[in-house]
Amino acid sequence: MKRHIRALVAAIPFVIVANLANAETNRERNLVVRSEGDCPSGQAVTEALWAIRPDRDWPALTTTVHILEDRIQVTLGEDQNHPREIPLPADCTDRANRVALVIAVWSGELPAHATGAPTLSVAVPAPAPAPAPMPTKKSAMVTELGLSGFYSAVGGWAPGGSVEFGWLRRDSWWGLRARVAYQSTKSLRVDIGDSQYDRTLLGAAMVLQWNRRRIFLSSDWGLEGSLIRAHGDGYSQNQSASGLNVGLAADGRVGLRLRAFRIWADVHGYRWLGKETIRVDPLVAGASSTSTLPAWDAQLGLGVGVVFD
Repeated sequence: MKRHIRALVAAIPFVIVANLANAETNRERNLVVRSEGDCPSGQAVTEALWAIRPDRDWPALTTTVHILEDRIQVTLGEDQNHPREIPLPADCTDRANRVALVIAVWSGELPAHATGAPTLSVAVPAPAPAPAPMPTKKSAMVTELGLSGFYSAVGGWAPGGSVEFGWLRRDSWWGLRARVAYQSTKSLRVDIGDSQYDRTLLGAAMVLQWNRRRIFLSSDWGLEGSLIRAHGDGYSQNQSASGLNVGLAADGRVGLRLRAFRIWADVHGYRWLGKETIRVDPLVAGASSTSTLPAWDAQLGLGVGVVFD
Protein backbone atom coordinates (compact mmCIF):
# COMPACT_ATOMS: atom_id res chain seq x y z
CA MET A 1 0.00 0.00 0.00
CA LYS A 2 2.75 2.40 0.84
CA ARG A 3 4.34 1.57 -2.47
CA HIS A 4 1.18 2.69 -4.33
CA ILE A 5 0.96 5.98 -2.39
CA ARG A 6 4.59 6.77 -3.17
CA ALA A 7 3.83 6.10 -6.85
CA LEU A 8 0.84 8.46 -6.88
CA VAL A 9 2.81 11.23 -5.17
CA ALA A 10 5.59 10.82 -7.66
CA ALA A 11 3.09 11.04 -10.53
CA ILE A 12 1.57 14.41 -9.42
CA PRO A 13 4.28 16.59 -11.07
CA PHE A 14 3.82 14.74 -14.30
CA VAL A 15 0.04 15.34 -14.19
CA ILE A 16 0.55 19.08 -13.60
CA VAL A 17 3.06 19.32 -16.46
CA ALA A 18 0.67 17.42 -18.70
CA ASN A 19 -2.22 19.75 -17.85
CA LEU A 20 -0.07 22.83 -18.53
CA ALA A 21 0.98 21.33 -21.81
CA ASN A 22 -2.63 20.64 -22.70
CA ALA A 23 -3.57 24.24 -21.74
CA GLU A 24 -0.76 25.61 -23.86
CA THR A 25 -1.83 23.33 -26.70
CA ASN A 26 -5.41 24.56 -26.25
CA ARG A 27 -4.16 28.13 -26.47
CA GLU A 28 -2.30 27.39 -29.63
CA ARG A 29 -5.30 25.60 -31.04
CA ASN A 30 -8.05 28.05 -30.09
CA LEU A 31 -6.44 31.51 -30.15
CA VAL A 32 -3.19 32.39 -31.86
CA VAL A 33 -2.03 36.01 -31.92
CA ARG A 34 1.18 36.97 -33.65
CA SER A 35 2.71 40.42 -33.35
CA GLU A 36 5.58 42.06 -35.19
CA GLY A 37 6.75 43.85 -32.06
CA ASP A 38 6.64 43.92 -28.32
CA CYS A 39 4.25 46.88 -27.99
CA PRO A 40 1.86 45.22 -28.01
CA SER A 41 3.15 41.68 -27.87
CA GLY A 42 1.12 38.71 -29.01
CA GLN A 43 0.89 37.50 -25.41
CA ALA A 44 -0.49 40.89 -24.23
CA VAL A 45 -3.20 40.83 -26.90
CA THR A 46 -3.99 37.20 -26.04
CA GLU A 47 -4.42 38.04 -22.36
CA ALA A 48 -6.66 40.97 -23.26
CA LEU A 49 -8.81 38.58 -25.32
CA TRP A 50 -8.95 36.11 -22.45
CA ALA A 51 -10.20 38.95 -20.25
CA ILE A 52 -13.14 39.25 -22.63
CA ARG A 53 -13.89 35.52 -22.53
CA PRO A 54 -11.97 32.34 -21.62
CA ASP A 55 -9.81 30.71 -24.26
CA ARG A 56 -11.90 27.57 -24.33
CA ASP A 57 -14.88 29.61 -25.59
CA TRP A 58 -13.03 31.05 -28.57
CA PRO A 59 -13.12 29.36 -31.95
CA ALA A 60 -9.82 28.57 -33.62
CA LEU A 61 -8.46 31.98 -34.61
CA THR A 62 -5.17 33.13 -36.00
CA THR A 63 -4.54 36.87 -36.18
CA THR A 64 -1.51 38.98 -36.97
CA VAL A 65 -0.74 42.46 -35.61
CA HIS A 66 1.33 44.83 -37.74
CA ILE A 67 2.77 47.99 -36.18
CA LEU A 68 2.95 50.83 -38.71
CA GLU A 69 4.12 54.43 -38.23
CA ASP A 70 0.94 55.91 -36.80
CA ARG A 71 -1.52 53.04 -36.76
CA ILE A 72 -2.00 49.36 -35.98
CA GLN A 73 -3.06 46.95 -38.73
CA VAL A 74 -4.81 43.70 -37.83
CA THR A 75 -5.43 40.74 -40.15
CA LEU A 76 -7.60 37.73 -39.32
CA GLY A 77 -6.86 34.27 -40.65
CA GLU A 78 -5.25 33.80 -44.01
CA ASP A 79 -6.98 36.79 -45.62
CA GLN A 80 -4.33 39.50 -45.82
CA ASN A 81 -6.26 41.70 -48.26
CA HIS A 82 -8.84 43.07 -45.83
CA PRO A 83 -7.00 44.34 -42.76
CA ARG A 84 -8.48 46.47 -40.01
CA GLU A 85 -6.63 49.60 -38.92
CA ILE A 86 -6.85 51.69 -35.75
CA PRO A 87 -4.86 54.73 -34.53
CA LEU A 88 -1.67 53.97 -32.65
CA PRO A 89 -1.92 55.06 -28.98
CA ALA A 90 1.23 55.64 -26.95
CA ASP A 91 0.54 53.16 -24.14
CA CYS A 92 1.26 49.45 -24.84
CA THR A 93 -1.58 48.22 -22.62
CA ASP A 94 -3.97 50.54 -24.42
CA ARG A 95 -2.74 49.17 -27.75
CA ALA A 96 -3.30 45.58 -26.61
CA ASN A 97 -6.84 46.33 -25.39
CA ARG A 98 -7.78 48.09 -28.63
CA VAL A 99 -6.40 45.26 -30.79
CA ALA A 100 -8.30 42.70 -28.68
CA LEU A 101 -11.52 44.64 -29.11
CA VAL A 102 -11.02 44.82 -32.89
CA ILE A 103 -10.40 41.04 -33.05
CA ALA A 104 -13.43 40.28 -30.88
CA VAL A 105 -15.77 42.49 -32.90
CA TRP A 106 -14.38 41.30 -36.23
CA SER A 107 -14.72 37.63 -35.32
CA GLY A 108 -18.25 38.12 -34.05
CA GLU A 109 -17.35 36.47 -30.76
CA LEU A 110 -18.09 39.16 -28.22
CA PRO A 111 -20.09 37.61 -25.39
CA ALA A 112 -23.73 38.64 -25.25
CA HIS A 113 -24.77 39.84 -21.82
CA ALA A 114 -28.23 40.93 -20.78
CA THR A 115 -28.32 44.66 -20.32
CA GLY A 116 -30.52 46.57 -18.00
CA ALA A 117 -32.86 49.31 -19.02
CA PRO A 118 -30.85 52.42 -19.89
CA THR A 119 -31.00 55.31 -17.49
CA LEU A 120 -31.95 58.43 -19.35
CA SER A 121 -31.45 61.77 -17.75
CA VAL A 122 -34.03 64.43 -18.28
CA ALA A 123 -32.73 67.08 -20.59
CA VAL A 124 -32.52 70.43 -18.93
CA PRO A 125 -34.86 72.68 -20.88
CA ALA A 126 -33.37 75.76 -22.37
CA PRO A 127 -34.18 78.82 -20.31
CA ALA A 128 -37.20 80.61 -21.58
CA PRO A 129 -36.32 83.88 -23.22
CA ALA A 130 -36.89 86.85 -21.02
CA PRO A 131 -40.09 88.60 -21.98
CA ALA A 132 -39.60 91.79 -23.88
CA PRO A 133 -40.12 94.78 -21.64
CA MET A 134 -43.55 96.22 -22.01
CA PRO A 135 -43.54 99.69 -23.47
CA THR A 136 -44.02 102.29 -20.81
CA LYS A 137 -47.56 103.52 -20.86
CA LYS A 138 -47.63 107.23 -21.44
CA SER A 139 -49.47 109.39 -18.99
CA ALA A 140 -52.76 110.85 -20.09
CA MET A 141 -51.50 114.32 -19.08
CA VAL A 142 -48.51 116.30 -20.30
CA THR A 143 -46.86 119.27 -18.64
CA GLU A 144 -46.11 122.46 -20.51
CA LEU A 145 -43.75 125.18 -19.31
CA GLY A 146 -44.02 128.48 -21.14
CA LEU A 147 -42.45 131.94 -21.13
CA SER A 148 -43.90 134.98 -22.87
CA GLY A 149 -43.43 138.70 -23.25
CA PHE A 150 -46.31 141.10 -23.79
CA TYR A 151 -47.40 144.73 -23.98
CA SER A 152 -50.32 146.02 -21.96
CA ALA A 153 -52.35 148.15 -24.39
CA VAL A 154 -55.07 149.91 -22.29
CA GLY A 155 -54.30 153.12 -20.37
CA GLY A 156 -50.91 153.42 -22.03
CA TRP A 157 -48.40 150.92 -23.37
CA ALA A 158 -46.29 149.03 -20.84
CA PRO A 159 -44.16 145.88 -21.30
CA GLY A 160 -44.45 142.77 -19.14
CA GLY A 161 -43.59 139.10 -18.93
CA SER A 162 -45.20 135.90 -17.71
CA VAL A 163 -44.37 132.33 -16.71
CA GLU A 164 -47.03 129.69 -17.08
CA PHE A 165 -47.50 126.03 -16.19
CA GLY A 166 -49.98 123.90 -18.09
CA TRP A 167 -51.39 120.42 -17.41
CA LEU A 168 -52.92 119.34 -20.68
CA ARG A 169 -54.66 116.17 -21.79
CA ARG A 170 -52.46 114.40 -24.32
CA ASP A 171 -55.19 113.30 -26.70
CA SER A 172 -58.11 115.44 -25.62
CA TRP A 173 -59.44 118.96 -25.98
CA TRP A 174 -59.00 120.35 -22.48
CA GLY A 175 -56.45 121.12 -19.79
CA LEU A 176 -55.55 123.48 -16.95
CA ARG A 177 -53.11 126.37 -16.82
CA ALA A 178 -51.62 128.58 -14.08
CA ARG A 179 -49.96 131.91 -14.87
CA VAL A 180 -47.76 134.38 -13.03
CA ALA A 181 -47.10 137.75 -14.72
CA TYR A 182 -45.69 141.16 -14.07
CA GLN A 183 -46.84 144.34 -15.84
CA SER A 184 -44.39 147.23 -15.60
CA THR A 185 -45.23 150.76 -14.55
CA LYS A 186 -47.88 152.94 -16.19
CA SER A 187 -48.41 156.61 -15.42
CA LEU A 188 -51.68 158.43 -14.77
CA ARG A 189 -51.87 162.26 -14.46
CA VAL A 190 -53.77 163.32 -11.34
CA ASP A 191 -53.83 166.96 -10.28
CA ILE A 192 -50.36 168.49 -10.27
CA GLY A 193 -48.36 165.25 -10.48
CA ASP A 194 -48.23 161.78 -11.92
CA SER A 195 -49.48 158.65 -10.21
CA GLN A 196 -47.51 155.60 -11.33
CA TYR A 197 -48.70 152.02 -10.84
CA ASP A 198 -47.65 148.46 -11.76
CA ARG A 199 -49.30 145.06 -11.34
CA THR A 200 -48.34 141.54 -10.30
CA LEU A 201 -50.82 139.04 -11.73
CA LEU A 202 -51.69 135.48 -10.72
CA GLY A 203 -54.24 133.48 -12.72
CA ALA A 204 -55.74 130.02 -13.16
CA ALA A 205 -57.79 128.93 -16.15
CA MET A 206 -59.32 126.02 -17.99
CA VAL A 207 -57.77 125.42 -21.40
CA LEU A 208 -59.69 124.48 -24.52
CA GLN A 209 -57.30 123.20 -27.18
CA TRP A 210 -57.33 122.02 -30.77
CA ASN A 211 -54.16 120.28 -31.93
CA ARG A 212 -52.93 119.33 -35.36
CA ARG A 213 -49.59 117.98 -36.47
CA ARG A 214 -47.95 121.39 -36.95
CA ILE A 215 -50.32 123.97 -35.57
CA PHE A 216 -52.56 124.42 -32.56
CA LEU A 217 -55.26 126.73 -31.30
CA SER A 218 -56.20 127.23 -27.68
CA SER A 219 -58.33 129.42 -25.49
CA ASP A 220 -58.11 129.97 -21.72
CA TRP A 221 -61.00 130.94 -19.46
CA GLY A 222 -60.50 131.62 -15.79
CA LEU A 223 -59.86 134.03 -12.93
CA GLU A 224 -57.00 136.47 -12.43
CA GLY A 225 -55.87 138.15 -9.25
CA SER A 226 -53.88 141.39 -9.11
CA LEU A 227 -51.64 143.10 -6.65
CA ILE A 228 -51.45 146.77 -7.69
CA ARG A 229 -48.87 149.18 -6.29
CA ALA A 230 -49.10 152.96 -6.85
CA HIS A 231 -46.88 155.87 -5.83
CA GLY A 232 -46.90 159.61 -6.53
CA ASP A 233 -44.36 161.58 -8.50
CA GLY A 234 -44.23 165.39 -8.63
CA TYR A 235 -46.48 166.08 -5.68
CA SER A 236 -45.62 168.25 -2.70
CA GLN A 237 -45.80 165.09 -0.60
CA ASN A 238 -45.38 161.79 -2.50
CA GLN A 239 -47.00 158.71 -1.00
CA SER A 240 -47.47 155.08 -2.05
CA ALA A 241 -50.26 152.53 -1.60
CA SER A 242 -51.18 149.01 -2.74
CA GLY A 243 -54.34 146.96 -3.15
CA LEU A 244 -55.76 143.63 -4.33
CA ASN A 245 -58.30 142.97 -7.01
CA VAL A 246 -59.72 139.98 -8.87
CA GLY A 247 -61.21 139.69 -12.32
CA LEU A 248 -62.28 137.46 -15.17
CA ALA A 249 -59.59 136.52 -17.68
CA ALA A 250 -59.61 135.11 -21.19
CA ASP A 251 -56.80 134.22 -23.57
CA GLY A 252 -56.68 133.20 -27.20
CA ARG A 253 -53.56 131.93 -28.96
CA VAL A 254 -52.40 130.37 -32.20
CA GLY A 255 -49.07 128.65 -32.59
CA LEU A 256 -46.71 126.16 -34.17
CA ARG A 257 -45.81 122.70 -32.86
CA LEU A 258 -42.15 121.78 -33.36
CA ARG A 259 -41.68 118.40 -31.72
CA ALA A 260 -41.81 119.15 -27.98
CA PHE A 261 -41.68 122.93 -28.49
CA ARG A 262 -44.51 125.42 -28.94
CA ILE A 263 -44.26 128.94 -30.36
CA TRP A 264 -47.32 131.15 -30.20
CA ALA A 265 -48.86 134.60 -30.42
CA ASP A 266 -51.72 135.45 -28.10
CA VAL A 267 -54.13 138.10 -26.80
CA HIS A 268 -54.77 138.03 -23.07
CA GLY A 269 -57.57 140.15 -21.63
CA TYR A 270 -59.09 140.62 -18.20
CA ARG A 271 -61.94 142.54 -16.64
CA TRP A 272 -61.55 143.68 -13.03
CA LEU A 273 -64.49 143.15 -10.72
CA GLY A 274 -63.46 145.77 -8.18
CA LYS A 275 -63.18 149.51 -8.90
CA GLU A 276 -59.64 150.90 -8.65
CA THR A 277 -59.07 154.65 -7.94
CA ILE A 278 -56.10 156.86 -7.20
CA ARG A 279 -56.70 159.80 -4.84
CA VAL A 280 -54.53 162.84 -4.31
CA ASP A 281 -55.10 164.67 -1.02
CA PRO A 282 -54.74 168.47 -1.09
CA LEU A 283 -52.35 170.28 1.25
CA VAL A 284 -55.17 172.49 2.56
CA ALA A 285 -58.77 171.70 3.25
CA GLY A 286 -60.70 170.92 0.12
CA ALA A 287 -61.90 168.10 -2.07
CA SER A 288 -59.46 165.31 -3.00
CA SER A 289 -58.52 164.76 -6.62
CA THR A 290 -59.56 161.24 -7.67
CA SER A 291 -58.96 159.26 -10.86
CA THR A 292 -60.28 155.78 -11.75
CA LEU A 293 -58.00 153.20 -13.37
CA PRO A 294 -59.21 151.26 -16.43
CA ALA A 295 -61.50 148.38 -15.49
CA TRP A 296 -60.09 146.13 -18.19
CA ASP A 297 -56.86 145.51 -20.10
CA ALA A 298 -55.56 143.63 -23.13
CA GLN A 299 -52.08 142.17 -23.45
CA LEU A 300 -50.54 141.33 -26.83
CA GLY A 301 -47.79 138.77 -26.50
CA LEU A 302 -45.40 136.24 -28.02
CA GLY A 303 -44.35 133.10 -26.20
CA VAL A 304 -42.46 129.84 -26.38
CA GLY A 305 -43.03 126.66 -24.42
CA VAL A 306 -41.82 123.08 -24.07
CA VAL A 307 -43.93 120.01 -23.38
CA PHE A 308 -42.74 117.27 -20.99
CA ASP A 309 -44.22 113.78 -21.14
